[in-house]
Amino acid sequence: SEAADKLVRLEGPRAHEKVEVLYVAGEYFLQAGDLEQAYSLFDMVVEKSPEHIGARRHLRLRDIRTKATTEPQPQKKGFWSGLLSGKGKK
Repeated sequence: SEAADKLVRLEGPRAHEKVEVLYVAGEYFLQAGDLEQAYSLFDMVVEKSPEHIGARRHLRLRDIRTKATTEPQPQKKGFWSGLLSGKGKK
């Protein structure tokens, strides 16, 4: 995470280079476990360069994970699920 902090504060790169530096810093924060800082950098990268596929991929995965953990899974009520669950055995 120290390397990521230094990359974020790096002065001088041009716009397209700054986007790549911020993305790499976000990757480092992600590996260090600082998810909040990593995703804020990925948001910043997408703001500056909407076509950046790596940052968009990370943000999409974050959205999928949060959606999966917040929404309860519906109970399946079909023939096979009832049969395989073992309910109704005599």
